[in-house]
Amino acid sequence: VIGADDVVLGGSPVFTFASANVGTGITINTSGYTISGTDSGNYTLTQPTLSADITAAELTIVGLTGDNKVYDGTTAGTASGTATLSGVIGADDVVLGGSPVFTFASANVGTGITINTSGYTISGTDSGNYTLT
Repeated sequence: VIGADDVVLGGSPVFTFASANVGTGITINTSGYTISGTDSGNYTLTQPTLSADITAAELTIVGLTGDNKVYDGTTAGTASGTATLSGVIGADDVVLGGSPVFTFASANVGTGITINTSGYTISGTDSGNYTLT
């Protein structure tokens, strides 16, 4: 704005990523800014072009319960139920797979012992937009 010209920025901006997928430096298109005021006719407004990152959404495996066992000196464990993914957005193509391994945090007798799980994987067209817990 030159000198004391009467030009006011207004409007309702809308920001839209150029892609919905995980990435860095993704272009954000902007629309909706306007100018008004007595001297606004002397100016043209260029909407800003921004960029930002989209990070992966976290998926959680649900539907499992750790199985109790009789002491056998090992940390090997098992689980019951049907493992499913929680957190998939809309109709995204994400499939749970892999070969799970269940391991007790301790081989000793006890109650409420944590069972750690590894070996699950995700695949599918949209799996790159997610991390698996």
